[in-house]
Amino acid sequence: MLRARKILRDTFGYGTFREGQEELVQAQLEGRDVLGIMPTGAGKSVCYQVPSLLMDGITLVISPLLSLMKDQVMNLKGAGVPAAFLNSSLNARQMELALSRAGEGWYRIIYVSPERLMTQAFRDMVLRQKISMVAVDEAHCVSHWGHEFRPDYLKIRDFLMWLPQRPVVSAFTATATREVRDDIVRILGLRDPVLVTTGFDRENLFFEVLEPVSPELALLQILRHFPEESGIVYCLSRAAVEEVAEYLKGQGIRAMPYHAGLELRDRLRAQDAFQMDECRVIVATNAFGMGIDKSNVRFVIHYNMPLSLEAYYQEAGRAGRDGGDAVCVVLFQRSDIKTARWLVSHASDMKEIPLSEEEREQAQNRDQERVYRMADYCEADTCYRREILRYFGDRYRRKCTGCALCVGTRFPEVEERYGARVNPYRKKVPPLPEEKPIRLTEMQEQEKRVQPKDMKEVPLWRRSGPGSLYSELLALRKKLAMESGQMPYNICSDVTLWRIEGALPQDVDELEDIQGLGVVKTERYGQQIVDTVRAWLDRHPEYRPEEKPPTKLDQEIGKMYLQGTPMRLMLEKAGSPKHLARSLRKLELISSQHARVIRGLAPDHNEDPWREEELHRLEELNDQGMSVSEMARELGRTPSSLLSLLHGK
Repeated sequence: MLRARKILRDTFGYGTFREGQEELVQAQLEGRDVLGIMPTGAGKSVCYQVPSLLMDGITLVISPLLSLMKDQVMNLKGAGVPAAFLNSSLNARQMELALSRAGEGWYRIIYVSPERLMTQAFRDMVLRQKISMVAVDEAHCVSHWGHEFRPDYLKIRDFLMWLPQRPVVSAFTATATREVRDDIVRILGLRDPVLVTTGFDRENLFFEVLEPVSPELALLQILRHFPEESGIVYCLSRAAVEEVAEYLKGQGIRAMPYHAGLELRDRLRAQDAFQMDECRVIVATNAFGMGIDKSNVRFVIHYNMPLSLEAYYQEAGRAGRDGGDAVCVVLFQRSDIKTARWLVSHASDMKEIPLSEEEREQAQNRDQERVYRMADYCEADTCYRREILRYFGDRYRRKCTGCALCVGTRFPEVEERYGARVNPYRKKVPPLPEEKPIRLTEMQEQEKRVQPKDMKEVPLWRRSGPGSLYSELLALRKKLAMESGQMPYNICSDVTLWRIEGALPQDVDELEDIQGLGVVKTERYGQQIVDTVRAWLDRHPEYRPEEKPPTKLDQEIGKMYLQGTPMRLMLEKAGSPKHLARSLRKLELISSQHARVIRGLAPDHNEDPWREEELHRLEELNDQGMSVSEMARELGRTPSSLLSLLHGK
């Protein structure tokens, strides 16, 4: 698992695996099938992307989501991973080229839609390559009892049985009851799968239900809490989408509509504008968002009651995927219950589901029951979070600090000004106070005290407004995204920007301590990030952190280095490669490149430490086209240590 952790850090920019990820990765590397049930934003993609880079062959990722495929492939390419997608968004020439390159072994990860599995051209390509793993995303779509059954998913098992050699099969979903979970295992033919359920709770999400007399005015007031942030407003009908989008645009809010009735080019334009942070609010039906990888969504508002708790939690879960705080609000009207019942009884896609009359009747009854369970949630007299988790068979054992029934409303002015009917069981406690700006020096002290273990524990500092470092980092991120053809959040998340703002890195190698970038992105964007921080500090010297002199330990390590002490002994003295690199950089004994080698690769402990002149000579020999063995003889080093330096293996 050491190599897996290295890929996680260097390629994807995460310091450690999150809950459940390591167990799933380990199982796949051992050749086991897996089923991962993890909430939206828990990092399901990492669970199949990391092992795919360690397996000998291609990983196929089956997904129904064109937007997710494009987004994930763009993100992987930005991290230096060769990847592609095959779906109906490609024209004939693009598809031919992608299949040709796939057959020649250009890619490590290929995203493919389920209907593409049965085409002859795709199968011809598959026969030319070794398929090491098939990962099924949104695996609940395979089940008749799931809320988003897709007939094309039934083709997956036939495809797996057709393959000359059965690969590892992995399935992932965010929402699965026991019935759906059992269906996934049975229909996909998973063999004794390792099951990991990390729990459905999303601690960074705040849940609230409001029943305003005027939903339009209530929505407008809520959006004023988020003057620059991105968010989604869901409506049940296309007509409501158009009306709400026009209303918001008339109020000066950058909003765009999205629903299945729009022309494809209009849907793509709206989606791209939202992902590029050019459109602040997307107003949509449930046709939008499934699989959208945009991490900096700060709010999801349901203008109408959703049709089920499964649908609600999946849609609400698109908020706060970067680990930052986000709010999820339902604007509930009693008439929504009648509308929802009519919609599920007239669902056009029901006709496409291959069910007997008895099964069809059972499905109708189940969908009606889901509507009532959703209504129960909206009228709950206990914690909203517990209502959601109970529905999925999960339990919440801590004190809730993230729902209006437990801590009070986030939007008191909606009730006061627009006559919202308040749930009588809501606790009468003051609303949460707005966070006051924190001086950067105070942020750094707070960081030292907290020592966060993962994203959820990171204090989300923010000094927004014109002239703040955060605003300048946002502008830089957008510029880098435009230049590289990526989405801003694929450069890095809001949380990563908050971490940069708090740490104030003034050297590129300091960025490697900040979770969320990774080696490839640090090398690609690091200097521009550091230059932005330095320029801001030049204009605001009062926030410049004081440079700390080398400690006694730093000086002892520096003395050992100058005396040619073996790496093994220096590492023992420093405690870790990271601390060794930091000490030597502080004393200006090594370059940032050398620090990166020591910090990330930890060369062979039995060898003497690499010197600057050796590194320069290695670069020269490599540029001359020498083989690894020839360079090793020339430098008097082992081939394995050269490979570590050259390729990070």
